[in-house]
Amino acid sequence: MINVGAMDCHSLEHQEYADRIRLYSQRLHQQWNNGQHASIAPKGLLKDVPSHQFYLSKPTYPDDTAQMKLFTEKAHISVSHIQIDHKEAVVVPFRIP
Repeated sequence: MINVGAMDCHSLEHQEYADRIRLYSQRLHQQWNNGQHASIAPKGLLKDVPSHQFYLSKPTYPDDTAQMKLFTEKAHISVSHIQIDHKEAVVVPFRIP
């Protein structure tokens, strides 16, 4: 995490500014190379559940379906009530090449 508020860009010398850009670029590339990306992730339903065929072959009961529908509706209502009050600029451009 970069604490942009603690930085004073106006007092930086050009060399120090260039060094920070290079350092941020290197860290960005490191994080990108270390992380798993959506295009590389395995595709398929229930990859993390062992013997998922057993669970998928069982019948679905109406009570279970109704409960999941209720949970989904409650989640939708909750998400639709989320509000964000913008107080200040959080994202600051870094001129990274």
